Amino acid sequence: SLEETVRREIMEELGIRVRLTRLMGIYSEVFPRTAGYMLSFVYLGKRLPGPIKPEPGEIETYIWMPVREALRSTLNPFAKAGLRDYLRKHKPPHP
Repeated sequence: SLEETVRREIMEELGIRVRLTRLMGIYSEVFPRTAGYMLSFVYLGKRLPGPIKPEPGEIETYIWMPVREALRSTLNPFAKAGLRDYLRKHKPPHP
């Protein structure tokens, strides 16, 4: 299933287990220079207990940050879209 694929990818890249709570959105992007097209499924989830063990060669560094800071920091269009949708639906308080 799609959810199993998401959990497997997170385990492979970060070495953590997650409980997916819901699908936040399905987003698409066209890359004109390469004529490529990408479809992305963004989930909201909870990290389960255990150490983070990033996959060498895949994840160079990682940090945990507030959602608003993540939205300002990411260059990933799919992450931006998912974070915007999350903020629209959850409206966390401003610091």
